[in-house]
This record gives sequence, structure tokens and C-alpha cells, in this order.
Amino acid sequence: MNHIIYIFWLAEEPWSAIRYYWPVTLALVAAVVVASIFNFPFLRSRFRRRHLLVFLPLGVSLLVLVWGSLMRHTDQHSLAPDWPSRVVEGLLIAQLLTEIGVVYVLKGYRWFSAAAVLLEQWVGVAFAFVAGMSVTGD
Repeated sequence: MNHIIYIFWLAEEPWSAIRYYWPVTLALVAAVVVASIFNFPFLRSRFRRRHLLVFLPLGVSLLVLVWGSLMRHTDQHSLAPDWPSRVVEGLLIAQLLTEIGVVYVLKGYRWFSAAAVLLEQWVGVAFAFVAGMSVTGD
């Protein structure tokens, strides 16, 4: 399976985990909905370009998927090297730091940005779990 097809397959797998733990997903989506009712930054009168920073952590999640696709371990006769999984962990920590920065920067919309980045972290953890399985050969 080439890298392009594999990355789409790899991107499909975390969604089954997110659906499996639907109560957590539903609670996080409800938090985003409630926060956006009271504090939605994307209305035309209040919109600023910096409000788009709330989507920045999703880029880190995509990097995790690309890394999991490029560094997959397919050799069944040897152990996977340790460093690709450490990169996945580092990207997950980078995503967490990015999310903290986004909540800090979006000063007037902290409730909305906090709810949104919590949902993005939930998706990021699922992506990192699948990418970690890919780079370790599990």
C-alpha cells in the first residue's frame, strides 16, 4: 500500500475510536456548542484573523498522521526503532502547547477557544494513538 492510500486509511481509523467513545465526544461537542452560543468569534461584526488560530492544533494532528504514514513499521521480524514513536509523543506535546497558546492569545473568547481545543485534543490523542501503532508495527 503506497503512502497516499495509507494516510487516508490511517486517517479513517481514529474516527472509529472517537465514535466508540461517543459519550466523551458528545460532551466535548456539546461544550463547543454551548460556548459558541455565548461566545462565538466568527460573526462578521466580531471576526478578526487571529480567531482562525483556533484551528491551528488540527494542523499538528495532520502532521501526526503524515508522520505515522511515512514512518510505518512493516517488518514483522524485527522490533521497531524507538525514535519514531518519540516523535509522535513530541508532536502530541507540541499540540498541547499550541492549544495552551491559542487559549492565551484569544483573550476575549477563552471559553469558546478552550472548548474547541479540548475537542481538538481529543481528536489529536486518537490520531496519535493510531500513528503510534503505525510506527511501532502494532
